[in-house]
Amino acid sequence: MLGSGQQTSLDLATLKWHPANRETADHSMPYTAAVALKYGTVEAQHFAPEYWQDPGLLELVQKVQVSVSDEANRRAPEAMLSIVEVVTSSGQRLTGEVAYHRGHYKNPMGDQEIEAKFRALAQGLLTSRQIDALLDRLWHLEQVRVLQEGERPRAGHEGLDTRSGIAVCATPLARQVLDAFFALRRRLKNAAASDRCFQPPDVLG
Repeated sequence: MLGSGQQTSLDLATLKWHPANRETADHSMPYTAAVALKYGTVEAQHFAPEYWQDPGLLELVQKVQVSVSDEANRRAPEAMLSIVEVVTSSGQRLTGEVAYHRGHYKNPMGDQEIEAKFRALAQGLLTSRQIDALLDRLWHLEQVRVLQEGERPRAGHEGLDTRSGIAVCATPLARQVLDAFFALRRRLKNAAASDRCFQPPDVLG
């Protein structure tokens, strides 16, 4: 059960019971619910054709029902309440609810979770060495020095020099994006510390 802000129409792509491609699968509440029930987690590989074309999984998808919850509507937007009820073959009912999804500032992911998710999504796109180097730099962004216009990076290290800690941001827009990132992270930390709703800043104006 969801709030009406999360479910505005049963015709939306987020509620497709018959995903025909990756895009409809990863925007399908019944599909992702069925994947979670069957595999205990929802990962990137679960949106490959061999999954959303699996007759057994699709049979489970058809058993998923979605409805609007008045309680979820009442608590929005402070909480994005989701309620799940599972009925077993014996008739037993198991119910659980989550007010703040994982990654919400009131239910933040830990560093290990963030890194594990990054590695899972980067796998196949970057080499293990590239992933390690990029993670090391991302975890130490405060130590990154931004090159100003007129400065030259070391040959062969344009973009991000993971050895010297220099980010090549020679354009005003690139520097603005990096500044925006730090401003956003500061506001996220402050919002979490003060336990109040976070409104993203218009950092790029």
